[in-house]
Amino acid sequence: MKTLYTILLALWAINTSISQCLQYEVPLAERIERADMILEGKVIKSEGFWNEQMTRIYTTHTILPYKLFKGKLATQQVQVVTSGGVVGFNAQIEHPGLTLEKEQTGIFFLKQSQVLKNTTTDSYEVVALNQGFISYDPYNKVAIDVFGHYYDIQLEVYQRIQQLIRQPYTNIEPFSPEKYFQRYPIQLNKAVSNWTPSSISAGTESVLTINGTGFGNTQGEVVFSNADNGGFTMDVLAIPVQIVSWSNTRIRVQVPSKAGTGPFGVVTASGNLMVSNDVLTVDYAVINIQGVFNGVSYAHRTRHINDDGNGGYTWELNEDLAQEVTNRVSESASEWCSNANVPWGFSNQPTNLDMTARDNVNIVRFDNGNELPSGVLGISTSYFSGCLSSTVGLNWYVTETDLTIDDISNWNFSNSAPSSSTFDFQSVAIHELGHSAQLGHINSNSPMFFTLPRGIANNMPSSNEIDGAAEVQTFSVTNPACNQPIPNASNSACSAIPVPVELLQFSGYAKENENILEWSTASEENVSHFVIERSIDGKQAVEMLGKQQAVGFSLETQHYQYADQQPLPVGYYRIRSVDYDGTEEPFNWIFIENKPTSNNLQVSPVPFTNELMVEMNSARNEQAQIEIWTMDGKQVLSEQAMIEAGDNKIALQVDHLKSGIYLLRLVVNNKVQQVKLVK
Repeated sequence: MKTLYTILLALWAINTSISQCLQYEVPLAERIERADMILEGKVIKSEGFWNEQMTRIYTTHTILPYKLFKGKLATQQVQVVTSGGVVGFNAQIEHPGLTLEKEQTGIFFLKQSQVLKNTTTDSYEVVALNQGFISYDPYNKVAIDVFGHYYDIQLEVYQRIQQLIRQPYTNIEPFSPEKYFQRYPIQLNKAVSNWTPSSISAGTESVLTINGTGFGNTQGEVVFSNADNGGFTMDVLAIPVQIVSWSNTRIRVQVPSKAGTGPFGVVTASGNLMVSNDVLTVDYAVINIQGVFNGVSYAHRTRHINDDGNGGYTWELNEDLAQEVTNRVSESASEWCSNANVPWGFSNQPTNLDMTARDNVNIVRFDNGNELPSGVLGISTSYFSGCLSSTVGLNWYVTETDLTIDDISNWNFSNSAPSSSTFDFQSVAIHELGHSAQLGHINSNSPMFFTLPRGIANNMPSSNEIDGAAEVQTFSVTNPACNQPIPNASNSACSAIPVPVELLQFSGYAKENENILEWSTASEENVSHFVIERSIDGKQAVEMLGKQQAVGFSLETQHYQYADQQPLPVGYYRIRSVDYDGTEEPFNWIFIENKPTSNNLQVSPVPFTNELMVEMNSARNEQAQIEIWTMDGKQVLSEQAMIEAGDNKIALQVDHLKSGIYLLRLVVNNKVQQVKLVK
């Protein structure tokens, strides 16, 4: 039987939601068919990590299985990888995306992970992004995914899956969803009487004052309606540091970033739940970085910087985008620039880059093939860096944003109204660029609402959304962080940024014991020379290799070449154009592998624990130096060994190393091989 507050929440969601999302529905039968494994379980641990190229952040979640519906369990726990997360002072957030929290419970539809496919640990990723997880909401006593909700899990979920796969599930650990939903009993005789203000912003550290009775004098929890599903669930918790004060009759709490308009609840220390008798209005939400630092959970705001030297960030449009598409993107960006001073500009030349990655390029592009998950129209990806402050703790700023669009959806690219069978492209562009402007979802019929139906245009930001984007910009100007240059305070339009060098291509390849770099320019104006730079990961320890004189002034194609005669086994390269007046412009990093064929370095196991086995083959007897480095450049192990002609195995004791990502270097006869390790 549904409780009164559940009915209130459902009526709110029905009255404010639309039938489709910025994703399209992947039916349950298709999710089951695509899945290699289906299980019910609980998240018990999460940890962020870089991919091998250090261009994207992922999070691996350890799942404790309760029931197995499909597939085979090789271990007692399952590793599920999601895109985005936090690693040290770096972060990545995607919209839409799946964020899993510790203790979160539900049913996972999983396929083999392509991120950790070269490791010895079985790992999975969800099918169809967040549609691949049916989450159990203990506050609302309901299970939910992006497009559906289930009050009777036994009948609507368990039996339905078993009917489709034609086999019974296997119990792994005792678990009852009915008992799980009883963990927060409703207190009807004690209530939230009123709150101030009646409308508020989320993620801005704005404080909500809640008045009532029976809260208890021991701090409990405050839970808000979820803007990422239109307010259908009430499962967004304020973390402990966001609760400013707590007494039996009054609570003061900062509204979390993902909170949206709808009912909210107070959970007492004894586990009783009291729900507001009306809705709290959330006008807008701004993105926060959430993580754990020194054992304490945090949620901190993000800010813009002057990244491109022209006041903010420069968008680059992939050369495969048709003119009609680039027009809609530019028009959408201009809505945010002209109304909220979002510090964007556009390169006046298309780019041949075609990759969504942390590569210092803010790109708009179509995906390739099945790059985007099933059911996804587009993804906005924001990348962040941070630093410690003695006054406010962690500070975060945007380093880059990318926009990736599905290339096979039925789009309406024109300015006219979409047909009933098409998605309005400009509405999607406005929404995803809103995320790039550091806005979260809100529960209202406006562009930042989490859903969009076919046949509907919703491409004019509301006054509240404009206020939110403008507030982020004001915060960025008045609260600079990490010694980064502040963005321009105003930006009347997303103007084109003039480019002194029109770069046609920049590429490279390995040739015996050197790496060859080649680039071409279509035009040059006032260019003195090019600086060639190298890095181990494209982010830190950048070294200058040399200079190449430029033609200077040219309207014809010019070709250049540079040879790195002492290459790293794995290296990133970029060039910077330098004008006669000293103005510099960096171009994109490229990646070149130049690994010697001798020695054939192999390391196991991956991930490792207390011991590493290093294996290699040598043509002769010689001295070897083995080193292990952290990714921030600190050497944590150095050993010498004599290797013999033929196969060699060397055991290293590494139990003293902490969990993380490392670089193992093998130096033999002044030649270096290296491989990344995970503990």
